Amino acid sequence: MADITLRKQAEDALRLAEEKYRSIFENALEGIFQSPSAGHFLSVNPAMARIHGYESPAEMMAVVTEIGNQIYVDPEGRQELIRRVEAEGQITGYEYQAYRKDGDMMWLSESVRAVRGSSGDLLYYEGIVEDVTQRKLKELALERQVDELKIEIDQAKLARQVAEITQSTYFQEIQAEVERLRLEGSHDHDGKSAPSEAPSPIKVLLVEDNEMNRDMLSRRLRRLDYEVLIAADGLEGVSMVATHRPDIVLMDMSLPVMDGWEATQTLKANPATAQIPIIALTAHAMQGDREKALAIGCDEYDTKPIELPRLINKMTLLLEGKSPAL
Repeated sequence: MADITLRKQAEDALRLAEEKYRSIFENALEGIFQSPSAGHFLSVNPAMARIHGYESPAEMMAVVTEIGNQIYVDPEGRQELIRRVEAEGQITGYEYQAYRKDGDMMWLSESVRAVRGSSGDLLYYEGIVEDVTQRKLKELALERQVDELKIEIDQAKLARQVAEITQSTYFQEIQAEVERLRLEGSHDHDGKSAPSEAPSPIKVLLVEDNEMNRDMLSRRLRRLDYEVLIAADGLEGVSMVATHRPDIVLMDMSLPVMDGWEATQTLKANPATAQIPIIALTAHAMQGDREKALAIGCDEYDTKPIELPRLINKMTLLLEGKSPAL
């Protein structure tokens, strides 16, 4: 009788523990998951699915069959995470960029441990995920402010050094010699050659409502010496095209206020802006979207996540007057 009572107490305790875990799993604000070393999920909670933009845990587990390639912006990040967990047993606060279902990027912080069987063999990885996008955006904005301040300081130092050199006797002597040679040269030539000017950078208008997508793509383009203008909705994009006359427009199709479809039609209907090439950007890649984009006047079409070399190639062909999409 005592053995039966003890066994029932143990079963009740186990049942209560399982119910408690299930309640935490289902109602947690953080994403919780289990996955093997292979690329799929064994389980995800509702918060995990919601963070990644899926309607339900079942949808996320059905769609995501290769975590490294479908979730991680940098697939190597998944392998790095696994290597660290294998070496340390568990890690806390591993941050990486991830894709949502719609192709938008976000920043995640992940804490993971390896769950092993009695023989020491790996059963699965168990982790908690938190969306830290807003914090990372603030950090990136602060980093940009620091970089801009450093540039201002460097420019101020350079200006001061130039002023000091300009005032020196040595500089004045060099300047006098240059002036003498210039005057001698003017007697040897009938005409005057105009100083060459550096070509103006290509002006790109990026119309994108997702702040992280805007920040990432604009920074990558600026590193390639493009001048990048930003609009956060279709109506603002139409206004900026009229005001700034960009060389090319990158138009997200899912926009607030006025979507990309209507904004494109508005620009193409205006003779003053109709010749400016527009590349449609969409995260959904639904069948027929490309044809629809071209039919309303877009000159090209690209899908998220953006592969920069592919996008640059399309931009270059359009700016050279070619039509890669037709």
